[in-house]
Amino acid sequence: MESAIIAMEALSIVVLLIVLYGSIFEIKMNNKKNRIFVAYIAVSVACLLIDILAWILNGKHGINWLLFILNLSLFYFGYAMAFGFHFYILAILGEKKKCKITIKKSSIIFLLVNLVVVTILAIFGKIFVISHGVYHMGKWYIFSQFYTITMMIYNLIIIVRNSKILGKHDTAVLASYIFFPVFTIIIHFFNHELSLSYIVVAMCQLMLYVLMQAEQVTNFRDREMVLMKETHTDVLTKLQNRRAFEELCEEVHKKMYDSNDIAVAFCDLNGLKNVNDSKGHEAGDEYIKKFAVMLQKNFRYDEIYRISGDEFVIVMTEITKSMYKKRIRSFRMRINEKNMPIASIGTAYGENYNIRGLVKLAEGRMYLEKEKFYKKYPEMRR
Repeated sequence: MESAIIAMEALSIVVLLIVLYGSIFEIKMNNKKNRIFVAYIAVSVACLLIDILAWILNGKHGINWLLFILNLSLFYFGYAMAFGFHFYILAILGEKKKCKITIKKSSIIFLLVNLVVVTILAIFGKIFVISHGVYHMGKWYIFSQFYTITMMIYNLIIIVRNSKILGKHDTAVLASYIFFPVFTIIIHFFNHELSLSYIVVAMCQLMLYVLMQAEQVTNFRDREMVLMKETHTDVLTKLQNRRAFEELCEEVHKKMYDSNDIAVAFCDLNGLKNVNDSKGHEAGDEYIKKFAVMLQKNFRYDEIYRISGDEFVIVMTEITKSMYKKRIRSFRMRINEKNMPIASIGTAYGENYNIRGLVKLAEGRMYLEKEKFYKKYPEMRR
Protein backbone atom coordinates (compact mmCIF):
# COMPACT_ATOMS: atom_id res chain seq x y z
CA MET A 1 0.00 0.00 0.00
CA GLU A 2 2.81 2.43 0.92
CA SER A 3 4.64 1.81 -2.37
CA ALA A 4 1.44 2.39 -4.34
CA ILE A 5 0.72 5.67 -2.54
CA ILE A 6 4.33 6.87 -3.05
CA ALA A 7 4.11 6.02 -6.77
CA MET A 8 0.78 7.85 -7.18
CA GLU A 9 2.08 10.89 -5.29
CA ALA A 10 5.20 10.96 -7.48
CA LEU A 11 2.99 10.86 -10.57
CA SER A 12 0.87 13.65 -9.07
CA ILE A 13 4.00 15.79 -8.68
CA VAL A 14 4.85 15.32 -12.37
CA VAL A 15 1.29 16.33 -13.34
CA LEU A 16 1.38 19.42 -11.08
CA LEU A 17 4.79 20.47 -12.43
CA ILE A 18 3.32 20.38 -15.94
CA VAL A 19 0.37 22.45 -14.71
CA LEU A 20 2.80 24.84 -12.99
CA TYR A 21 4.78 25.22 -16.21
CA GLY A 22 1.59 25.88 -18.16
CA SER A 23 0.40 28.44 -15.61
CA ILE A 24 3.68 30.36 -15.64
CA PHE A 25 4.95 30.09 -19.22
CA GLU A 26 1.88 29.32 -21.32
CA ILE A 27 -0.93 31.30 -19.72
CA LYS A 28 1.24 34.38 -19.07
CA MET A 29 -1.60 36.24 -17.41
CA ASN A 30 -0.29 38.37 -14.60
CA ASN A 31 -3.59 38.74 -12.75
CA LYS A 32 -4.32 38.05 -9.11
CA LYS A 33 -6.21 34.83 -9.77
CA ASN A 34 -3.38 33.30 -11.77
CA ARG A 35 -0.73 34.32 -9.22
CA ILE A 36 -2.75 32.67 -6.43
CA PHE A 37 -3.22 29.55 -8.54
CA VAL A 38 0.53 29.29 -9.20
CA ALA A 39 1.29 29.64 -5.47
CA TYR A 40 -1.45 27.09 -4.74
CA ILE A 41 0.14 24.54 -7.09
CA ALA A 42 3.60 25.19 -5.62
CA VAL A 43 2.30 24.48 -2.10
CA SER A 44 0.70 21.25 -3.33
CA VAL A 45 3.97 20.10 -4.88
CA ALA A 46 5.76 20.82 -1.57
CA CYS A 47 3.05 18.87 0.28
CA LEU A 48 3.45 15.83 -1.94
CA LEU A 49 7.25 15.89 -1.65
CA ILE A 50 7.06 16.02 2.16
CA ASP A 51 4.46 13.27 2.25
CA ILE A 52 6.60 11.02 0.04
CA LEU A 53 9.59 11.64 2.31
CA ALA A 54 7.44 10.89 5.39
CA TRP A 55 6.27 7.60 3.84
CA ILE A 56 9.85 6.60 2.95
CA LEU A 57 11.18 7.37 6.44
CA ASN A 58 8.22 5.81 8.23
CA GLY A 59 9.49 2.82 10.23
CA LYS A 60 13.09 4.05 10.42
CA HIS A 61 14.47 4.10 13.95
CA GLY A 62 16.17 7.07 15.59
CA ILE A 63 14.47 9.79 13.55
CA ASN A 64 11.29 10.36 15.54
CA TRP A 65 12.00 14.09 15.68
CA LEU A 66 12.31 14.31 11.87
CA LEU A 67 9.10 12.36 11.29
CA PHE A 68 7.34 14.60 13.80
CA ILE A 69 8.45 17.75 11.93
CA LEU A 70 7.50 16.28 8.53
CA ASN A 71 4.03 15.19 9.63
CA LEU A 72 3.33 18.44 11.48
CA SER A 73 4.41 20.44 8.44
CA LEU A 74 1.94 18.41 6.35
CA PHE A 75 -0.86 19.75 8.53
CA TYR A 76 0.47 23.29 8.08
CA PHE A 77 0.64 22.91 4.30
CA GLY A 78 -2.83 21.36 4.28
CA TYR A 79 -4.23 24.40 6.07
CA ALA A 80 -2.36 26.68 3.67
CA MET A 81 -4.04 24.88 0.75
CA ALA A 82 -7.50 25.24 2.31
CA PHE A 83 -6.83 28.93 2.92
CA GLY A 84 -5.36 29.31 -0.59
CA PHE A 85 -8.47 27.86 -2.20
CA HIS A 86 -10.56 30.37 -0.26
CA PHE A 87 -8.31 33.14 -1.55
CA TYR A 88 -8.62 31.75 -5.09
CA ILE A 89 -12.44 31.83 -4.95
CA LEU A 90 -12.36 35.45 -3.75
CA ALA A 91 -10.02 36.36 -6.60
CA ILE A 92 -12.44 34.82 -9.12
CA LEU A 93 -15.36 36.74 -7.61
CA GLY A 94 -13.34 39.96 -7.65
CA GLU A 95 -12.57 39.39 -11.32
CA LYS A 96 -16.22 38.64 -12.14
CA LYS A 97 -17.55 41.60 -10.16
CA LYS A 98 -14.69 43.81 -11.38
CA CYS A 99 -13.95 44.94 -7.84
CA LYS A 100 -11.39 44.25 -5.13
CA ILE A 101 -12.45 41.61 -2.60
CA THR A 102 -10.27 41.22 0.47
CA ILE A 103 -9.97 38.36 2.94
CA LYS A 104 -11.78 38.96 6.21
CA LYS A 105 -9.58 39.36 9.28
CA SER A 106 -11.65 36.68 11.03
CA SER A 107 -10.47 34.12 8.43
CA ILE A 108 -6.84 34.95 9.13
CA ILE A 109 -7.35 34.83 12.90
CA PHE A 110 -9.13 31.48 12.55
CA LEU A 111 -6.14 30.10 10.63
CA LEU A 112 -3.57 31.38 13.15
CA VAL A 113 -5.52 30.09 16.16
CA ASN A 114 -5.89 26.71 14.46
CA LEU A 115 -2.13 26.52 13.80
CA VAL A 116 -1.34 27.24 17.45
CA VAL A 117 -3.88 24.74 18.81
CA VAL A 118 -2.86 21.97 16.40
CA THR A 119 0.83 22.50 17.20
CA ILE A 120 0.17 22.20 20.95
CA LEU A 121 -2.00 19.10 20.48
CA ALA A 122 0.65 17.52 18.23
CA ILE A 123 3.38 18.16 20.80
CA PHE A 124 1.30 16.37 23.44
CA GLY A 125 0.61 13.45 21.07
CA LYS A 126 -3.12 14.03 20.75
CA ILE A 127 -3.23 14.31 16.93
CA PHE A 128 -0.51 11.84 16.00
CA VAL A 129 2.29 9.96 17.71
CA ILE A 130 5.67 8.85 16.38
CA SER A 131 6.65 5.65 18.17
CA HIS A 132 9.81 3.73 17.19
CA GLY A 133 9.90 5.59 13.91
CA VAL A 134 6.29 4.74 13.01
CA TYR A 135 3.44 7.23 12.56
CA HIS A 136 0.27 6.52 14.54
CA MET A 137 -2.95 8.54 14.35
CA GLY A 138 -3.89 10.18 17.65
CA LYS A 139 -7.23 10.06 19.44
CA TRP A 140 -7.94 13.69 18.56
CA TYR A 141 -6.91 13.38 14.92
CA ILE A 142 -10.37 14.45 13.71
CA PHE A 143 -9.80 17.81 15.41
CA SER A 144 -6.81 18.44 13.11
CA GLN A 145 -9.21 18.32 10.14
CA PHE A 146 -11.69 20.72 11.73
CA TYR A 147 -10.15 23.78 10.04
CA THR A 148 -9.97 22.17 6.60
CA ILE A 149 -13.55 20.88 6.68
CA THR A 150 -14.86 24.17 8.12
CA MET A 151 -13.10 26.19 5.41
CA MET A 152 -14.42 23.90 2.70
CA ILE A 153 -17.98 24.28 3.99
CA TYR A 154 -17.47 28.05 4.19
CA ASN A 155 -16.10 28.07 0.63
CA LEU A 156 -19.08 26.02 -0.56
CA ILE A 157 -21.47 28.55 0.99
CA ILE A 158 -19.62 31.37 -0.81
CA ILE A 159 -19.81 29.46 -4.11
CA VAL A 160 -23.55 28.72 -3.77
CA ARG A 161 -24.38 32.29 -2.70
CA ASN A 162 -22.51 33.67 -5.71
CA SER A 163 -23.56 31.00 -8.21
CA LYS A 164 -25.28 33.56 -10.46
CA ILE A 165 -22.10 35.63 -10.66
CA LEU A 166 -19.86 32.59 -11.17
CA GLY A 167 -22.13 30.93 -13.70
CA LYS A 168 -23.12 27.27 -13.89
CA HIS A 169 -19.77 26.10 -15.28
CA ASP A 170 -17.51 27.71 -12.66
CA THR A 171 -19.92 26.85 -9.83
CA ALA A 172 -19.90 23.16 -10.78
CA VAL A 173 -16.10 23.02 -11.10
CA LEU A 174 -15.41 24.78 -7.78
CA ALA A 175 -18.04 22.73 -5.92
CA SER A 176 -16.54 19.50 -7.31
CA TYR A 177 -13.13 20.59 -6.09
CA ILE A 178 -14.51 20.83 -2.54
CA PHE A 179 -16.37 17.52 -2.57
CA PHE A 180 -13.55 15.11 -3.51
CA PRO A 181 -10.86 16.19 -0.96
CA VAL A 182 -13.41 16.22 1.89
CA PHE A 183 -14.54 12.75 0.84
CA THR A 184 -10.94 11.44 1.03
CA ILE A 185 -10.47 13.00 4.50
CA ILE A 186 -13.52 11.05 5.73
CA ILE A 187 -12.17 7.82 4.17
CA HIS A 188 -8.76 8.38 5.78
CA PHE A 189 -10.36 8.80 9.20
CA PHE A 190 -11.96 5.36 8.97
CA ASN A 191 -9.07 3.71 7.11
CA HIS A 192 -5.72 5.02 8.39
CA GLU A 193 -3.77 3.14 5.73
CA LEU A 194 -5.59 4.81 2.84
CA SER A 195 -4.11 8.33 2.62
CA LEU A 196 -5.15 9.76 -0.75
CA SER A 197 -5.95 13.38 0.17
CA TYR A 198 -2.93 14.99 -1.51
CA ILE A 199 -3.29 12.84 -4.63
CA VAL A 200 -6.97 13.76 -4.98
CA VAL A 201 -6.19 17.45 -4.39
CA ALA A 202 -3.56 17.28 -7.16
CA MET A 203 -6.11 15.79 -9.58
CA CYS A 204 -8.64 18.45 -8.59
CA GLN A 205 -6.06 21.15 -9.27
CA LEU A 206 -5.49 19.64 -12.70
CA MET A 207 -9.26 19.88 -13.17
CA LEU A 208 -9.17 23.57 -12.15
CA TYR A 209 -6.36 24.21 -14.63
CA VAL A 210 -8.09 22.50 -17.56
CA LEU A 211 -11.64 23.69 -16.91
CA MET A 212 -11.01 27.19 -15.54
CA GLN A 213 -7.47 28.53 -15.94
CA ALA A 214 -6.82 27.31 -19.50
CA GLU A 215 -10.39 28.07 -20.60
CA GLN A 216 -10.03 31.60 -19.25
CA VAL A 217 -6.95 32.05 -21.45
CA THR A 218 -8.85 30.75 -24.49
CA ASN A 219 -11.64 33.27 -23.84
CA PHE A 220 -9.08 36.01 -23.24
CA ARG A 221 -7.29 35.26 -26.50
CA ASP A 222 -10.60 35.17 -28.39
CA ARG A 223 -11.50 38.60 -27.00
CA GLU A 224 -7.99 39.82 -27.80
CA MET A 225 -8.33 38.59 -31.40
CA VAL A 226 -11.70 40.32 -31.80
CA LEU A 227 -10.30 43.55 -30.37
CA MET A 228 -7.23 43.35 -32.59
CA LYS A 229 -9.38 42.80 -35.65
CA GLU A 230 -11.53 45.80 -34.75
CA THR A 231 -8.51 48.07 -34.29
CA HIS A 232 -6.92 46.84 -37.53
CA THR A 233 -10.03 47.02 -39.74
CA ASP A 234 -11.24 49.97 -41.79
CA VAL A 235 -14.84 50.75 -40.83
CA LEU A 236 -16.08 51.59 -44.34
CA THR A 237 -14.46 48.92 -46.52
CA LYS A 238 -13.80 46.23 -43.86
CA LEU A 239 -10.28 46.00 -45.25
CA GLN A 240 -7.13 46.33 -43.14
CA ASN A 241 -6.40 49.91 -42.07
CA ARG A 242 -3.30 52.09 -41.77
CA ARG A 243 -2.47 50.72 -38.31
CA ALA A 244 -2.34 47.20 -39.73
CA PHE A 245 -0.16 48.49 -42.58
CA GLU A 246 2.30 50.15 -40.18
CA GLU A 247 2.59 46.91 -38.20
CA LEU A 248 3.19 44.97 -41.40
CA CYS A 249 6.03 47.33 -42.31
CA GLU A 250 7.65 46.68 -38.94
CA GLU A 251 7.20 42.92 -39.31
CA VAL A 252 8.65 42.82 -42.84
CA HIS A 253 11.57 45.02 -41.76
CA LYS A 254 12.39 42.68 -38.86
CA LYS A 255 12.19 39.56 -41.02
CA MET A 256 14.28 41.19 -43.74
CA TYR A 257 12.60 39.49 -46.68
CA ASP A 258 14.73 39.11 -49.77
CA SER A 259 14.03 42.21 -51.87
CA ASN A 260 13.08 39.97 -54.83
CA ASP A 261 10.23 38.55 -52.76
CA ILE A 262 8.35 41.80 -52.15
CA ALA A 263 5.96 43.58 -54.50
CA VAL A 264 3.96 46.72 -53.75
CA ALA A 265 1.09 48.44 -55.53
CA PHE A 266 -0.06 51.92 -54.51
CA CYS A 267 -3.59 52.81 -55.65
CA ASP A 268 -5.37 56.18 -55.60
CA LEU A 269 -8.99 56.52 -56.67
CA ASN A 270 -9.69 58.69 -59.72
CA GLY A 271 -12.55 61.18 -59.58
CA LEU A 272 -13.61 60.67 -55.96
CA LYS A 273 -13.92 64.42 -55.36
CA ASN A 274 -16.18 64.78 -58.40
CA VAL A 275 -18.42 62.00 -57.13
CA ASN A 276 -18.62 63.63 -53.66
CA ASP A 277 -19.37 67.07 -55.15
CA SER A 278 -21.92 65.94 -57.72
CA LYS A 279 -23.65 63.03 -55.96
CA GLY A 280 -22.86 63.49 -52.27
CA HIS A 281 -20.56 61.78 -49.78
CA GLU A 282 -22.76 58.70 -49.50
CA ALA A 283 -22.19 58.08 -53.21
CA GLY A 284 -18.49 58.71 -52.59
CA ASP A 285 -18.48 56.04 -49.89
CA GLU A 286 -20.15 53.58 -52.28
CA TYR A 287 -17.49 54.45 -54.87
CA ILE A 288 -14.75 53.57 -52.36
CA LYS A 289 -16.51 50.34 -51.37
CA LYS A 290 -16.90 49.39 -55.02
CA PHE A 291 -13.15 49.73 -55.51
CA ALA A 292 -12.50 47.70 -52.33
CA VAL A 293 -14.56 44.84 -53.80
CA MET A 294 -12.50 45.01 -57.00
CA LEU A 295 -9.31 44.78 -54.96
CA GLN A 296 -10.52 41.69 -53.13
CA LYS A 297 -11.29 39.94 -56.42
CA ASN A 298 -7.62 40.15 -57.41
CA PHE A 299 -5.77 40.13 -54.09
CA ARG A 300 -6.02 38.34 -50.77
CA TYR A 301 -7.55 40.14 -47.79
CA ASP A 302 -4.24 40.09 -45.90
CA GLU A 303 -2.51 41.87 -48.83
CA ILE A 304 -4.81 44.93 -48.99
CA TYR A 305 -4.66 48.06 -46.82
CA ARG A 306 -6.69 51.26 -46.93
CA ILE A 307 -4.16 53.80 -45.61
CA SER A 308 -6.21 56.98 -46.14
CA GLY A 309 -9.45 58.25 -47.69
CA ASP A 310 -8.86 57.23 -51.31
CA GLU A 311 -5.45 55.55 -51.05
CA PHE A 312 -4.89 51.81 -50.91
CA VAL A 313 -1.70 49.78 -50.72
CA ILE A 314 -1.26 46.16 -51.78
CA VAL A 315 1.74 44.28 -50.37
CA MET A 316 2.61 40.91 -51.86
CA THR A 317 5.38 38.99 -50.08
CA GLU A 318 7.27 35.97 -51.39
CA ILE A 319 5.99 36.35 -54.94
CA THR A 320 7.88 35.90 -58.20
CA LYS A 321 8.25 38.82 -60.59
CA SER A 322 6.25 37.07 -63.33
CA MET A 323 3.36 36.29 -60.96
CA TYR A 324 3.41 39.87 -59.62
CA LYS A 325 3.17 41.30 -63.16
CA LYS A 326 0.39 38.88 -64.06
CA ARG A 327 -1.70 39.89 -61.05
CA ILE A 328 -1.19 43.61 -61.63
CA ARG A 329 -2.06 43.25 -65.33
CA SER A 330 -5.25 41.39 -64.45
CA PHE A 331 -6.17 44.07 -61.91
CA ARG A 332 -5.61 46.91 -64.39
CA MET A 333 -8.03 45.24 -66.78
CA ARG A 334 -10.62 44.93 -64.03
CA ILE A 335 -10.56 48.58 -62.94
CA ASN A 336 -10.96 50.06 -66.45
CA GLU A 337 -14.55 51.31 -66.58
CA LYS A 338 -15.68 52.53 -70.02
CA ASN A 339 -11.98 52.91 -70.85
CA MET A 340 -11.53 55.24 -67.86
CA PRO A 341 -9.60 53.60 -64.97
CA ILE A 342 -11.29 53.93 -61.59
CA ALA A 343 -7.87 54.32 -59.96
CA SER A 344 -4.28 55.22 -60.73
CA ILE A 345 -1.69 52.59 -59.84
CA GLY A 346 2.02 52.68 -59.13
CA THR A 347 4.00 49.51 -58.56
CA ALA A 348 7.43 48.50 -57.26
CA TYR A 349 9.19 45.19 -57.01
CA GLY A 350 12.35 44.35 -55.12
CA GLU A 351 14.11 47.70 -55.45
CA ASN A 352 14.68 48.10 -51.73
CA TYR A 353 15.01 45.88 -48.64
CA ASN A 354 12.96 48.50 -46.78
CA ILE A 355 9.27 48.06 -47.50
CA ARG A 356 8.66 51.76 -46.88
CA GLY A 357 11.12 52.53 -49.67
CA LEU A 358 9.13 50.31 -52.01
CA VAL A 359 5.89 52.01 -51.00
CA LYS A 360 7.40 55.46 -51.61
CA LEU A 361 8.67 54.37 -55.02
CA ALA A 362 5.26 52.92 -55.93
CA GLU A 363 3.54 56.12 -54.71
CA GLY A 364 5.79 58.23 -56.95
CA ARG A 365 4.94 56.08 -59.97
CA MET A 366 1.25 56.34 -59.07
CA TYR A 367 1.45 60.17 -59.23
CA LEU A 368 3.04 59.97 -62.68
CA GLU A 369 0.14 57.80 -63.82
CA LYS A 370 -2.30 60.19 -62.14
CA GLU A 371 -0.90 63.11 -64.17
CA LYS A 372 -1.42 61.16 -67.37
CA PHE A 373 -4.99 60.47 -66.25
CA TYR A 374 -5.68 64.20 -65.67
CA LYS A 375 -4.24 65.10 -69.07
CA LYS A 376 -6.59 62.60 -70.69
CA TYR A 377 -9.55 63.54 -68.48
CA PRO A 378 -9.00 67.19 -67.44
CA GLU A 379 -12.58 67.47 -66.18
CA MET A 380 -11.71 65.00 -63.41
CA ARG A 381 -8.93 67.15 -61.96
CA ARG A 382 -9.55 68.14 -58.33
